Amino acid sequence: MTKNIILEHLNTPEMLEALYQSSPNEFIGDFNQAFETHTESETLKVWHARLNYSNSTTNPRTNMPIGILIVLCLIAGFIAKLPTFFHIDDNWYFPRFIPLAVIGTVIFYFLNMMTS
Repeated sequence: MTKNIILEHLNTPEMLEALYQSSPNEFIGDFNQAFETHTESETLKVWHARLNYSNSTTNPRTNMPIGILIVLCLIAGFIAKLPTFFHIDDNWYFPRFIPLAVIGTVIFYFLNMMTS
């Protein structure tokens, strides 16, 4: 494939796609040469945008490190085990503090997600 083939097929996007699919690395090298000489071509501008696209948006669910999630789980688990450690009556402790532990860790999780 040479840059002449790319320049010859500027008006046939199907052929450019076929050339790209057949050997992407060779196409990119030849495309860069063609784009340097014909920067005014709209077709080459579109291909340039396609080949050099980088997704800069991040998924907010991936921003929180797994370490924070593990710490939140450990804190909630520790709060749930407090009656065992300190011999507190289960019937008194669980209705009062387990909802606080669960809701508190979920609130912290979502607040951390919003600020990330």
